[in-house]
Amino acid sequence: MNAVLEEILRSGYATGSSGERIAVHSQISREEGEFLQQIVATVRPKVSLEIGLAYGVSSLFICDALAAVGAERHIVIDPHQFEVPAEFVTADPESTRGGFGVIGLRNLRAAGFEALVEFHALPSHIALPRLLEAGRRIDFAFIDGWHTFDYVMVDFFTSTSFCGLAESLPSTTFTIRASENSAGTS
Repeated sequence: MNAVLEEILRSGYATGSSGERIAVHSQISREEGEFLQQIVATVRPKVSLEIGLAYGVSSLFICDALAAVGAERHIVIDPHQFEVPAEFVTADPESTRGGFGVIGLRNLRAAGFEALVEFHALPSHIALPRLLEAGRRIDFAFIDGWHTFDYVMVDFFTSTSFCGLAESLPSTTFTIRASENSAGTS
């Protein structure tokens, strides 16, 4: 496990652009991350897709595993890396100061994954059709973006087009993360 991920999991904090410690929230657990790594080790994707970045915890788990199998690219989509949606703002300024503030991208760079990651700062319903039109293909997808039924279904439906799902379902793996407050998205 890379040192950046280990420190976030140990402390529960990420480092902001000014060196301040930011309490992480909304991240996957160690067990979920290790499960994703097992999937990546089994599937051995060349190109993967992740919707949702936040502090980069799931991306760090995934990129560790992708590097181990010699993957070429990890496409990440998140329109909120540079701004935080109002739903994430809480009364605790420690947990939201600076928002995601590019912390996910900074963590990926600090862990040495900058060359592996292709980042798109767009809503997934805009970025996915553009990638599809450009002829991009994927072997693995982790959908952990906006946790509502409509967004998850659009992400899943559009993502399946990247792999020719009708022809290749056995060779492509999709993982969708449901949150406690998003009934119907798993």
